[in-house]
Amino acid sequence: MTAGINPLGNIRIVLVRPIYGGNTGSVCRAMANMGLSDLVTVAPKNIRMEEAEIFACWAKDILRNRREVATLAEAVKDCAWALGATARPGLYRQHCRTPREWAPRVLEAASANRVALVFGPEDNGLSNDDLECCTHVVRIPSTPEYSSLNLSHAVMICAYELYAASGQFEPMVER
Repeated sequence: MTAGINPLGNIRIVLVRPIYGGNTGSVCRAMANMGLSDLVTVAPKNIRMEEAEIFACWAKDILRNRREVATLAEAVKDCAWALGATARPGLYRQHCRTPREWAPRVLEAASANRVALVFGPEDNGLSNDDLECCTHVVRIPSTPEYSSLNLSHAVMICAYELYAASGQFEPMVER
């Protein structure tokens, strides 16, 4: 990574067709916890903003400053990398890695370019068409019996791995 550059500032979270305000607000809170602030929503489906604000807690600025676009292609057009998160096997999904495996490479890319982490709608996840807009695929390890994660939890896991790999965390010193 380039000295003096905070790559977390170049990382964008993209929510494709999100459905629930609570999840959108919780994503904002997770982003704030991990030093991320760039949120783009793609064609949200009647998000209840009152609910989103409640779940965002003190991260309402991320919610208010988010951009809303019509297509995933528009959301990632200025990104050198776009990592699509998926739990399903199949087309475009065979070369996936975990968030931990991707984190160092994402941070390196984000030291000079914008990078997007793309998450699908809560009911179905990213489609094959959505994944066509992505340059890489990420899969969060989970049990095969129940591999689908809540949207905000998936964002938090990916954001945590990036924050941890960034080396910015400094534990408190006991006195």
